[in-house]
Amino acid sequence: MSMVDGAAVSCDFVSIVAEPLEEMVLQKLEKIGWDKSFLERLVLETEKHSRGNIAGLVGEKK
Repeated sequence: MSMVDGAAVSCDFVSIVAEPLEEMVLQKLEKIGWDKSFLERLVLETEKHSRGNIAGLVGEKK
C-alpha cells in the first residue's frame, strides 16, 4: 500500500530483499572495472557533462 493525499491506495511496486540486489550491482561494477575502453568512454562523457554543468553554473552566477 502507498499513501495518496493521506489515503491508502494499492501499489504495483514489489519489494525485494536489498542484499541480492546489492550483490548484483557490485558484481556488475567489478566486471566493468576491468573494461578499459568502457572506462575511458565513461570518463570522457563525464568530463563533457561536467563542463556543460559548470558553464551553466557560471552563467547563473553572473
